[in-house]
Amino acid sequence: MNKLKRALRKILTPYLYGTSSAELASSQAYFSQFGEDVCLQFLLKSTDGFYVDIGAFHPMNLSNTYHLYKRGWKGLIVDPNPAVAPLFYRFRSRDVICECAVSNSASDEMDFMLYEKPAFNCLRQFEAAVPEGIRATGKSIKVEVRRLKDIFEEFGIKRIDYLNVDCEGSDLSVLESNDWSRWKPQVLTVEDHSKDWQNSEISSYMISLGYEFVGRTVITSVFSKKMV
Repeated sequence: MNKLKRALRKILTPYLYGTSSAELASSQAYFSQFGEDVCLQFLLKSTDGFYVDIGAFHPMNLSNTYHLYKRGWKGLIVDPNPAVAPLFYRFRSRDVICECAVSNSASDEMDFMLYEKPAFNCLRQFEAAVPEGIRATGKSIKVEVRRLKDIFEEFGIKRIDYLNVDCEGSDLSVLESNDWSRWKPQVLTVEDHSKDWQNSEISSYMISLGYEFVGRTVITSVFSKKMV
């Protein structure tokens, strides 16, 4: 029976998955856009950590935190898109959801742009960076805006092992809205489109906080807290 199963697997796998059974057995699944979660596997070994995902977008698709969730982690999900929360409630019941945008601005409400390709959703002040064809599909909604430190305070966050920031242009403002004397995650990933990303405002800011640059996956910079 085992020989028959192996024979069927070898025959059927290429038709079902477009690859051989040997290739499938050697492959590793990842869910993030540029393999960020593969990098995180080497930096975050715990099976019960806590993450914060700012601009989470989707519970699985392009997610830097879903692989951690599958390992037993849980965390705080922050996204202003009203379509996002129901998906997390359905597929990631251990997570807590906060429906708002994050910024260091004094404003408590801002215009948020929703596009046909939601990976480009952003605060209206950053829509110039969105490709023109996609920008034409946008519609504006009003969303609540809060500082990161205020969100952490409200939700009683004590420890953060991993922080992900992917906010389509407002990433530095998100980082600046935290109280780093109270909440200092071990590992952080942040989207940084700067051409000179090694010397960008984001990199300089993180280094000033005692972090070191440990990796780069296309447009995402990875930082880790320096060991004293």
